[in-house]
Amino acid sequence: DSDLKKLSGIYSLCGCKQYVVGGYVRNALMGFYNTDCDIAGSLTMCELQPLLENTPYKPIFQDKKTGTVLIKCGNKSYEYTPFRGEEYETGGKHRPENVKFHVTLQDDAVRRDFTANAVYYDIEENRITDPLNGVSDINNRVLKAVTSPEKVMSADGLRILRLVRIAAELGFDIDNNLYTETVKRKYLLEDISAERIKKEFDKILTADTKYPGMSLNGHVKGINMLIDMGIMEMLFPELLDLKGLAQPAKYHVYDALDHTLEVFKNSSPDIRLAALLHDVGKAESVKRCGNMHKHAETGAEIAAVRLRQLKYSNKEINETVRLIENHMYDIDGKTKESKLRLFIVKNYDIINKQIELKCADASGKGKPVSGENISEKWRNLLERMKKDGTPFSMKDLKVNGRDIIFLRPDIEAKDIKTVLQTLFRETVINPCANCREILLKRIASFKIKKG
Repeated sequence: DSDLKKLSGIYSLCGCKQYVVGGYVRNALMGFYNTDCDIAGSLTMCELQPLLENTPYKPIFQDKKTGTVLIKCGNKSYEYTPFRGEEYETGGKHRPENVKFHVTLQDDAVRRDFTANAVYYDIEENRITDPLNGVSDINNRVLKAVTSPEKVMSADGLRILRLVRIAAELGFDIDNNLYTETVKRKYLLEDISAERIKKEFDKILTADTKYPGMSLNGHVKGINMLIDMGIMEMLFPELLDLKGLAQPAKYHVYDALDHTLEVFKNSSPDIRLAALLHDVGKAESVKRCGNMHKHAETGAEIAAVRLRQLKYSNKEINETVRLIENHMYDIDGKTKESKLRLFIVKNYDIINKQIELKCADASGKGKPVSGENISEKWRNLLERMKKDGTPFSMKDLKVNGRDIIFLRPDIEAKDIKTVLQTLFRETVINPCANCREILLKRIASFKIKKG
């Protein structure tokens, strides 16, 4: 990176070195480079600013307490943090209480989290500086704490999820002592904001996609780690209630939790959240009703509550809840085509995801189920509907409200929507009726029910 070398040269004019550090160095040592470039050095933000005047490098101060600066150069940007030492209050808050600058590289290394993230690349001399034996740990694919695991994990509760996420993304193991101390301190997540927890959890859900080829089924590894470490019970406790919950042997090989993990394993990234939670209502349904018949509706209720607590957006919640609520629709494949057409149109915005979830759900049963492949049936019908002129929204109707007003001045304004909805429903079931001439005749003869 020529811009980075020039920037390092500016540092060297005052006798200082600049280093690339963290995930970029770790990943480069494993052979891939698609990671943000974080840099560090001994200069503070105030010392850095005058050096960059009249250069292509524009500093944007990000955090006064930690000294973080975003350095922009054209379309490139680098996050710079000065070497620092940190002290944290008791508890797991994701922010140091005291920060000390003008410290050594060694001091900076031990304030980080894992040795794999504490390897430095000297830009000017083109060499690695490895104060904590992180290169060996990277080569051995293991995450170790930079100092005592107790100290590292006590400092910042978010490191608990960060540990799981990095292990899942890279396929690393976790050092036994670090694992033990992490489990002991899982309660520190209570000090972390829901927004930060959500951000890390979302990354765990798609851990297998971060570095393709590095961690096969990394998303499953991550979720299993959350379960085994007792962290999942803090996020989605109802999921743990599925363990050991027997399912009808006619359809399932696995208990409810193992089935869920199989569905999650076989799902694409855009439906992972729904896949993980699709059966979350089964245990509660059994508790309420003595069976699982209402588990989709119950699961949707539970998911809505838990996702709100984790500060998911209304859009994310609504979509996930609908996917869960509808995942049992047409379970026996016997729904009439007319009803299925209406269902597809009603859920057209998420129908492809709904089909994906139904397919993953079927593959997670562990045994072939007799009868028609329902997800394939839905796909085929959807394609036919796209070709046969089926209206997927009111805008696709060949008439509108103005036509009703012109032809039927006797129809009150409040009833116009009812007429359009009826015509829409009829044309979804029978697309041939979505013809302007036919619809105008239908409007002319339309009878409004009174009362």
